[in-house]
Amino acid sequence: DYKVSPFQAMLGISTFSSVISFGSLIQNGELLPNIQFLQQHPSCLQDVVVMSLCSAVGQLFIFHTISEHGPVVFTIISVTRQLLSIILSGMLYGHDIPLPAWAAVLITFSGIFYPTAARSLFAKKKKQA
Repeated sequence: DYKVSPFQAMLGISTFSSVISFGSLIQNGELLPNIQFLQQHPSCLQDVVVMSLCSAVGQLFIFHTISEHGPVVFTIISVTRQLLSIILSGMLYGHDIPLPAWAAVLITFSGIFYPTAARSLFAKKKKQA
């Protein structure tokens, strides 16, 4: 009976993913060109390291959010972040956001919020009874 902590599980998954990615780079003949690129552009290596650290910290925040607040809250946070990105992209860069995209956002938010709101209302009615 093994007792693996969530952090050990995340480390294992990340390690396995790194090994698979490394193997894929070797198999496709892309490892050396990538190393050469980083040697020719050393400032890029700093960007790669910073992005990797941000990704790792982000993964910890995701884990914490799901552990403390559940997957529905995390989904709401993720969808809200994506919605804000779409709106900001439209405002800052003048990207056109077609009507079907807004319809998709509405359907997505409805699919997330309706069950949550229904459960909350059901719990309130049950409590009053």
